[in-house]
Amino acid sequence: MRARNLVSSFFALGTLAATFAVGCGSPNYSRGPEVTGTDAGADAGPVGPGSLKCDATEADVYGDPGDLSAVANGAVIKCKDDGILTKDQMKAALDAIDSETIVDEGKPNQTSFRNKYEGRDPVSDTHVYRVLYKTTRANGSASGAPGFSVATVYVPVTPVGEKLPLVLLARGSRGQAPTCAPSVNKGGAIVTVDNKDGNYVHEDYVALAYPLAGAGFAVVATDNAGYSPFNYGKASNLPSGYAQLDDVARSFLDSAYPLKSALGDKALDKMVLVGLSQGGHTILGSLEAANTYTTAAPIVGVAAYAPLWYTQRSWGITLNQLSIDVAGVLLNKSAGVPGAIWYHYSHAELLDGPGEGEKLFKPQLRAAVKKWFENICWSKTYSELAAALPQGAQGSSADFFSDEMSAAIGGGNLVFGRNCDGSPNVALCNKWLDRYKADHPVHTGKAKDVPILLAYGLKDTTIPKDRFACAVDKIKEGRSAEQLGKVEYCVNGDAGHGGSVLLESDYVNDWIKSKAFGTAAPAANPTACPQTTWDSTIPCDSLLPND
Repeated sequence: MRARNLVSSFFALGTLAATFAVGCGSPNYSRGPEVTGTDAGADAGPVGPGSLKCDATEADVYGDPGDLSAVANGAVIKCKDDGILTKDQMKAALDAIDSETIVDEGKPNQTSFRNKYEGRDPVSDTHVYRVLYKTTRANGSASGAPGFSVATVYVPVTPVGEKLPLVLLARGSRGQAPTCAPSVNKGGAIVTVDNKDGNYVHEDYVALAYPLAGAGFAVVATDNAGYSPFNYGKASNLPSGYAQLDDVARSFLDSAYPLKSALGDKALDKMVLVGLSQGGHTILGSLEAANTYTTAAPIVGVAAYAPLWYTQRSWGITLNQLSIDVAGVLLNKSAGVPGAIWYHYSHAELLDGPGEGEKLFKPQLRAAVKKWFENICWSKTYSELAAALPQGAQGSSADFFSDEMSAAIGGGNLVFGRNCDGSPNVALCNKWLDRYKADHPVHTGKAKDVPILLAYGLKDTTIPKDRFACAVDKIKEGRSAEQLGKVEYCVNGDAGHGGSVLLESDYVNDWIKSKAFGTAAPAANPTACPQTTWDSTIPCDSLLPND
């Protein structure tokens, strides 16, 4: 392990520690060699695209999807064959993830941890396809407006079973620009300042996808609707709503259909949802959405690594003066500021209409915020956005957002309370509180009967223990004793945020097998999962309502 100085991404206010270093895992600053697929040929083995016709070019996959009005949800519009990704290539990519201890230069007692991969070596090559498919969006009528997304499909050469469950993968935060999407990742050097691709956090995606694909599972990983460069930001392709569950759940659940088509008669009529951080938020929200949204198969298991499953009013708290004075939630010192911009801007664009996102900000900063949102991915620092601030500004969320938003959402202690009484703009305050709550629902109906595995590392400073306790409490809410018995845990004392995947993937893979194939449940083991219980004496952080 090596120490590195890092501009702090962690937020501490009272006992609310590290809330705003979310969604991406601990960033890594070095990268192994780029891993690319090789052309499929006569020696590729018994791997095929099922009913998919995969003769598209890359330009086709990211181009005009055509008229979608009569197209069924999940239908594949274009498919590109990316060839075979070998088990050796996957192993090389996993082994290239460096371990490190990141020391906050301002708070040396506050460190984050990056673990090395300690799971099993991949045993199967995988055939990789990229598909453009139909979905719906959260805007429009109750059924949603037509939409489209790109997903990466992994079909194993040596499958883990005769028939395979549909494993849906939800990645962590990467930014909201088209170039941030995991399917367009090209490898290469990592840019830490004003990063314009997804490389800065791509190793989290590799750590999530390759242990599953390399174990012989069939996997699909969607970019989410709203990331395609075609008509990006226009009414037909509004940006993806950051943590907007009604939006991301639709494209996430619909990504199962291309995978099912690729497997053909090898598909098992079962779905398993797997996600890390923001992706954990996606899958836990999608579980509730599946009560009413049609799915390709029944959901038989949900495995959430370090999920961002606590109150989404956490984004509103960045507009409160206490977050500045006490915790120092400032641009380039906390992920809370870019996170708050992504959350509110994307929700306004999606739900209020094109052009509404930039109206949330001070007039003189709107052009800079819009440019940043549409071009910059998750980075260590954001120099162009900082340079747009007037002289003397600290870089708080309140420095960017309009005075009206700051007063309505962050004024006084409004965001800490249960309602908007006393807000100078009750309607505006209620609109955003309603959105925060909608993005963090209590599970109801059949969602409460689905087995859930919560995987977590006790050295996680991105989502610390009291925040994870909030996720546990929220999941427990409304469940019967029998249903609570279906909530399971895999806790590793040595794992950091992204390390929960790097260390615990073997246990999670075996857990997925048990739910999909009816095999024995995995037992605790000292390497992957030394603890299969959660310490219920750890309280949920009480600063904000867990709603």
